[in-house]
Amino acid sequence: MHSTVILIVLGVICLIGAGLVMWYAFTYDKPRKHAESPAPPLPGSEGGGTYLMHTADLHTADDKNRLESALNALPGIHAAADPAAGAVTIRYEGFPAIDLLDTLRKTAEDAGFSVTSME
Repeated sequence: MHSTVILIVLGVICLIGAGLVMWYAFTYDKPRKHAESPAPPLPGSEGGGTYLMHTADLHTADDKNRLESALNALPGIHAAADPAAGAVTIRYEGFPAIDLLDTLRKTAEDAGFSVTSME
């Protein structure tokens, strides 16, 4: 009789322990709502855009590589030159600096290209 009571008490203690473990796992192992992901950006706040630069000096693959390398060295700039069109598509990230067009023009000119227009 004495051993039966001890076994019942041990069984109840095990059940309580298992319940506490499950309660802890479901309560504390879940990610918190505020830690799931950052808030989405406000509409219109993403920034970024595209310019088209025309140059009369863009003819060969070497010209293409030289101009792309010069422009892509600028932070946040992704340039893709098209010698057949004599133009470079320039994508920028974020909001453009006030002097971004001047910086792009000067970078192209420093690389040996004359810029005919930017749009």
